[in-house]
Amino acid sequence: MVFEYPIRVEWGDCDPAQIVFYPHYYRWMDEATLHLFEHVGLGWTALRETYGVPGLPLISTHADYKRPSVFGDRLTVNVRVSDWGRTSLTVSHTFLNGDHVSVEGWEKRIWSHPDPDRPGRLIPAVIPEDVKAKFA
Repeated sequence: MVFEYPIRVEWGDCDPAQIVFYPHYYRWMDEATLHLFEHVGLGWTALRETYGVPGLPLISTHADYKRPSVFGDRLTVNVRVSDWGRTSLTVSHTFLNGDHVSVEGWEKRIWSHPDPDRPGRLIPAVIPEDVKAKFA
């Protein structure tokens, strides 16, 4: 399943050359992941209330910059879970600017629960099959 997340590049998203400052792509990936999960009924609040998951912590990220985007551009992020592991998942993001790919990136996240032996810490947990099924 691919979810589309729209973005308008604002003035504050850009560097002095009016090109998107690269950390904003990571912010947008994070936002797109949240909206993907909300789309299937598993926003962060639902994950916490239903599964006891306090969030999906990042363990790795990556981005390839293909073509610059500038102030005023309208981007579409195609976001999907591209890989399910036992305790982790990879969320892939393709940023389209019209018909052109601007950026391709991914986030690897873990399914976690609070560590009963160390308050305030998280431990990886097995991703339930019914969660994976919502993205089929």
